[in-house]
Amino acid sequence: MKNSQSYTLLEAFKKGSTLTAQSAFIRFGIAPFSQRINDIERMGYTIARAWVTAPNGKRFMQYWLVK
Repeated sequence: MKNSQSYTLLEAFKKGSTLTAQSAFIRFGIAPFSQRINDIERMGYTIARAWVTAPNGKRFMQYWLVK
């Protein structure tokens, strides 16, 4: 299902943003992030993912649009 949160994320990705679930929540108030990513992929876009380790050792998934 397409919704305004999905389009907000898609526009950020199109502008070159790399996002995490936390950054999407902080910047746009978007949750659940994984569902919005699925919405964007169902629209036909490819979203890449990679694990990132922060300096404090915590790991998180980072997402970006494949152009």
